[in-house]
Amino acid sequence: MTVLSGWIIMKILMVFHLKLTGLLMKLLKILIVIPKELARLIAEREGLSPENVILGAGSTEIMNLAIQAYGRKGEILTSDPTYFDFIFYAEQAGCELCQVPVDENFKIDLPAMANQISSATSLVYICNPNNPTGTIIEGKHLRSFCDEAAKNCLILIDEAYYEYVDATAYFSMAELIRKGKNILVTRTFSKIYGLAGLRVGYGLAPPEVIENLKKVQMNFASIAYPSLKAAIKAYQDHQFTRMAKEKNRLVRAYLERELERLGLFWIPSQTNFVLIEVQRSAREVAEALEKRKILIRPFTFRGRNWIRVSLGTLSEIQAFLSALNFSCFLG
Repeated sequence: MTVLSGWIIMKILMVFHLKLTGLLMKLLKILIVIPKELARLIAEREGLSPENVILGAGSTEIMNLAIQAYGRKGEILTSDPTYFDFIFYAEQAGCELCQVPVDENFKIDLPAMANQISSATSLVYICNPNNPTGTIIEGKHLRSFCDEAAKNCLILIDEAYYEYVDATAYFSMAELIRKGKNILVTRTFSKIYGLAGLRVGYGLAPPEVIENLKKVQMNFASIAYPSLKAAIKAYQDHQFTRMAKEKNRLVRAYLERELERLGLFWIPSQTNFVLIEVQRSAREVAEALEKRKILIRPFTFRGRNWIRVSLGTLSEIQAFLSALNFSCFLG
């Protein structure tokens, strides 16, 4: 190789290095600026500061961070039944769990939970609306509970379904964060925004709680760039969310009328799913429905069999009802 050719190769490598460095800097800027833009929009709507917001790959990531940062220090208190993934993550982390059964109306029993809080309690998890029951806790009751319980430990309020709620007695616990309470509210873009596969969620909390969560968050760029861009667009599309909520309400009302006609018991829901009691094994019903290309989630609690049905389109619910009738009474 001549000196001239070596010099040319060196120049080419230098140009390539500069271009690659520039590209990486642009990419890094995107990875920092885009999440900040979403956090700013969320904070603005909630009357909070961006320092009150943490983003994650779905709200389940935020919950898992809370389990790692707080739950492992003591006992986690929650209801039974509640969101399965939270229980799974807590068990995987080796946490001690105390689950309080829901009351006779299938609502989270706040007085019973309050009685279980002790010096060992490090995290309280409340899913409101609750999954899988679809029931809610009235805002004034949950606020009173949080005011007291937050003096002892972090209270995690899972509001994954809050956009669907019609009940006027319900309101978000984000207002307590504005007052500096020891509260973490988690939400997701997987439900009413329709971005389930993109894995975008967020948490709202006082700055010191956010900092503790970030200490155990392994990757600041855990959300893909296209997912962030989609979330920003979806968050500002108020017309779509209003339409989605109204369609959900109409389909839910139709399903409830048909369940009453069939003589089936269900738990009145404030979400985009309904929990229905069946007289056969819930797993058998789920398997029979799957053969007819309909997927639902079977549950068993209080010695009774239940299936949880997500609300799709009207035609999808009609197909489900037809298959359910066959599976429960003819199968």
